[in-house]
Amino acid sequence: MSYILSIDAGGGGCKCMLFDLESKKHFSTFEDWSFISSKEDPLLKEFDPDEFFRKICRAVRNILGKTRADPKDIIAISSSSMRQSYVFLDEHGREIYAGPNIDARGVYYGDLIEERLGEDIYKITGQWPPLIYTLARLLWFREETPEKFKKIRYVLTTNDWIIYRLSGEMVTEPSISSATQLLDIRKRTWREDFLEEFGMDHLELPVIKKTGEVVGSLKEETARKMNLKENIPVVMGGADSQMAMLSCLSFDEGDTSIIAGTSTPVMLTFSKPVIDQERRIWTSCHVLEDRWVLEANAQITGLNYEWMKDMIKEAAGKEDEEIYEIMEKLAGSVRSAHDGFFASLGPEIMDLNRISTLRPGIFLFPQPNHPASTARIRLGHFVRGILENISFALRANIDLLEEISGEKVKKVGVTGGLTRSNVWLEILSDVLGRGLMVTDVRDGTAFGCIISGAVGAGMYRNLRGAAEDLVTVKNIEPRDSKAYEEGFERWKEIYEKIVDL
Repeated sequence: MSYILSIDAGGGGCKCMLFDLESKKHFSTFEDWSFISSKEDPLLKEFDPDEFFRKICRAVRNILGKTRADPKDIIAISSSSMRQSYVFLDEHGREIYAGPNIDARGVYYGDLIEERLGEDIYKITGQWPPLIYTLARLLWFREETPEKFKKIRYVLTTNDWIIYRLSGEMVTEPSISSATQLLDIRKRTWREDFLEEFGMDHLELPVIKKTGEVVGSLKEETARKMNLKENIPVVMGGADSQMAMLSCLSFDEGDTSIIAGTSTPVMLTFSKPVIDQERRIWTSCHVLEDRWVLEANAQITGLNYEWMKDMIKEAAGKEDEEIYEIMEKLAGSVRSAHDGFFASLGPEIMDLNRISTLRPGIFLFPQPNHPASTARIRLGHFVRGILENISFALRANIDLLEEISGEKVKKVGVTGGLTRSNVWLEILSDVLGRGLMVTDVRDGTAFGCIISGAVGAGMYRNLRGAAEDLVTVKNIEPRDSKAYEEGFERWKEIYEKIVDL
């Protein structure tokens, strides 16, 4: 047997996946984790790197125990992580700071970066606003904790740090480096002059490699902690959303990926970098060398469905899987927008200029017992309303991508936890008026790492060939898209009006 091992470090925890190249079966384990909050400043979030890596090692050990796989049969390891998440090391490679993508300490220094570098930083890097990226966090350390700042030598993304812990190599690749706001996305090279502008030229950035490239081998010490054999090839992965794009088979101009999880990025593939002149969305590098990504994000999506699940669970007292089955039946029994029922609970039309706008969450529906009302509002409307809300927001973001690029979205691939709901997939196809290709593996990011690992192991010549052989999809076609046209227009009207409530 030959196995590929993948590590996906997300906001809620670490997912470890093992893939059998012979049977093409995959197995997963999960270790949850949480972040450390500052009592003095709630904007500050960090994580304990030693604790996180212990959990990564435990997830690997658990999957070996679960599958009884022989460690000598693992032929490659690849990894991914959340974006806008960084680890700073001292000259000896010891962690000084580890912060997730929700660490907002940079908010204090975003204006300074904008003042010194101007709009050029967006045109060069495709990322905005400055407050959530590497430079703003480094400025916080320089101004707030100068003694700690003096010790910082190496600046890594969280995925770079995982690779460093696995192999001892300090390397990165363009898709994850796009999320530092220090990469020239056209040239795929570092803009070290951005650091020099702020007197930080002593800092070192990792060497840029390619997704699917072997960048090192598993260290003896780490292998022992994971119950693995040393010297297993460590293969470069990439950013979480871009790795999921591999699972969605998004390679050509117009191919689009919807990664439906806690939040839902919408990723449109291009053969050239496209920059929004109004700075509403992101542009970044694809994991393919000659592709770029125009990205919108519907923000809080799957988290709302989970919220509804938890409320029903509290009342019904059943296990999660049973509740999800109940929710499917409830959602399939009604037509929310058709009955004048709309939800607006967090999914957004991406606009980086309005990220501070906090809309109230609402359910809007006709009076349930008014004699003039023909709709009889039931619990199913609330469940389905959440799914329709997500679908409307995704359509609005796809419309935005088409507006900015001047190109039409073609193939739409979907992955992520929300694909467990067949009712949602049917709604989404109808709302978009497009067919969907839904991956058979919901964990698109972890499976994207399997694809890159298979290339690094020499099983395939390139990422595209590996993905096309390893990924299985089911196709869903719209059945009644006209029924949602009026509902979509009404949702957009509500979306804009509730800002002022």
